[in-house]
Amino acid sequence: MAQDSVANSESKPKVTVELQIEDQSAFLKAMGGKALAASDFEGRFSSWDYHWYCNVFNTCETTYNGGLFVVRMNDGIIVRWNLMESATKKDHGIPYGASSPNYRKAENAQYCPFGFGTQDGKTQDVSTAVTCYANWGRLEFRWDASCT
Repeated sequence: MAQDSVANSESKPKVTVELQIEDQSAFLKAMGGKALAASDFEGRFSSWDYHWYCNVFNTCETTYNGGLFVVRMNDGIIVRWNLMESATKKDHGIPYGASSPNYRKAENAQYCPFGFGTQDGKTQDVSTAVTCYANWGRLEFRWDASCT
């Protein structure tokens, strides 16, 4: 007898980060005079939902949603950005700075949504890139996740 099947990815992926400084003096001013590196910023998930479900007739749907905020590790401050953008693809290997597919944005924000919501089909691999823009440059995050 056929059964429903479900997979849930409760573990959050390792997030990599790149820092692009375009205006050094504006960056130093925004950071309180401290020259910070990419490792001094941490992307944290405020929410995370990645799972798929298939019924006995092998009709499936996948949900992938979440939110990311950025913490400055030297003082614990959550950073506000001029613009935050995210893109998610249904596979691994999305490049830094991607703006499609599944584009989302937040202006003058501390939190950026990502994902594609709930869609038909079983998606076992996803990849997301989030770019955070400030007047001094940008900070970029990316990760791959699997749900098997």
